[in-house]
Amino acid sequence: CNSSRLTEREFVIRVSVIEIYNEEVRDLLSTDSPSDCVLVVREDPRRGIFVNARKEEVINGRKLLAVLSAGEKNRSVGSTTLN
Repeated sequence: CNSSRLTEREFVIRVSVIEIYNEEVRDLLSTDSPSDCVLVVREDPRRGIFVNARKEEVINGRKLLAVLSAGEKNRSVGSTTLN
């Protein structure tokens, strides 16, 4: 049966959480201070445009939600006259 082959597969997903705030790209999973988590945008002929953000490996939905929640807590939130 085809369904038995599907249960044998295991997937690993690498997750990064970044934000662009005040023209800076920040790593929301970084444990450093907010000023130290600013990322440099780079360009490579093979990889294209990228940043070196922290990556977390997740193997299930619970871990994925925990990583996304941690990133959400580190977001910069503020009001401006444009909001």
